[in-house]
Amino acid sequence: MTSPAPAAVLVVDDDDATLGLVALALRRVGHKVFEARSGEAALDVVRTETIGLVVLDMGLPGMSGTGVVRALRARAETATLPILLITGS
Repeated sequence: MTSPAPAAVLVVDDDDATLGLVALALRRVGHKVFEARSGEAALDVVRTETIGLVVLDMGLPGMSGTGVVRALRARAETATLPILLITGS
């Protein structure tokens, strides 16, 4: 059995420790990782990069994780983009 190809993953979290830990774990298994610390920054990354998965904190300042999901689902290009929701709560 072959391993799946590495994906480009966007990790979105305003907590530096969580962001760093998740990004490090994904890089160690070969994924290309993009980082964003706000919902607005996450949407900018998705507009400019080909992302295969978004790991998204629900408790972001400004635009919440729910707002990011709504924005991604509203665009045809990202309507089916896989999103893994995380929270420290």
